[in-house]
Amino acid sequence: MVQASTWLVALGCLLSSWSFFVSGSPLVPTERGVGLYTFADGPIQWRGALEEGQEPVYLTGGTFEEIEAKAKALNPTYTIFDNSSVALKARDGLNTRQTQAIHCGWPPGWTASWDSAAITVGIAYLRGISGDCRGAPGPGACGRVSCSWSSAIYYCNDNTYEIWEPCRWIGDVAASIVDSCEYLDQVPLRGRTIGQAFDYRKWNTIVAAGDC
Repeated sequence: MVQASTWLVALGCLLSSWSFFVSGSPLVPTERGVGLYTFADGPIQWRGALEEGQEPVYLTGGTFEEIEAKAKALNPTYTIFDNSSVALKARDGLNTRQTQAIHCGWPPGWTASWDSAAITVGIAYLRGISGDCRGAPGPGACGRVSCSWSSAIYYCNDNTYEIWEPCRWIGDVAASIVDSCEYLDQVPLRGRTIGQAFDYRKWNTIVAAGDC
């Protein structure tokens, strides 16, 4: 198990600055490709209905906090953050039916995360976000949606067209990767995670190292 002190350090770092929660650019991926996947830093593209019965709006921001501010400018009573236990329970059940396969120690050429505790805090953060996140056209197009302490979560699209999936599902799938792939007893991977989980609609989530 991860020591409590590690949890506190990771949590304190994350709460001090959420600026490293970024997503993949909808433009051409950079050359920082690994294996069959490429990823690019860029703004998060989010959509959601700010009032029940209304059409969704499309907002862009460098962080989810920036998107929250833009949403509140349009509707001061709305928040993109929803941590209700009912929503979490429903998402867990739905995630079980969607995930086709989890491959630990994968993709080839990627490095394991440096701190599973940081990944877990990122998962909790993503699970609390309502609305949908955009995946740029692929295949193999990845955006980083969480990164701290050199530990990251990536959202990848293997379709040739853009996709929109609930942001919180990315957190759900990342949680299943940590549950299946966390290395607690293998030196030098102790307390680290690397894995990839595939959804039947041709998008996937990767937990691995990040440059942050």
